[in-house]
Amino acid sequence: MTMVQGAGDLKRSSTLAPDLISIPQAAERLGLHADTLYRLARTGQFPPAVHVGAKWLVSVPRLERFLHGKSASEVAAPLRAGYEGTVNAR
Repeated sequence: MTMVQGAGDLKRSSTLAPDLISIPQAAERLGLHADTLYRLARTGQFPPAVHVGAKWLVSVPRLERFLHGKSASEVAAPLRAGYEGTVNAR
């Protein structure tokens, strides 16, 4: 298994999780400044962002749903459904 150490390694980790990109990569795709997306992620206004340890990553499928006009609850629903399924499986 490959361990991700720094931001430079994030590009190499894309083969492990191709549906996750960094906030700066998402900002570039959206034409926004990365600081704007970090702020939106921290305040819960950018549902495609996922806080993993000390890093913020963006789920590409959730980003696509977000961009196509889905509400925040619709964007987050698949994540909640997977979590609830795990909790209910006990």
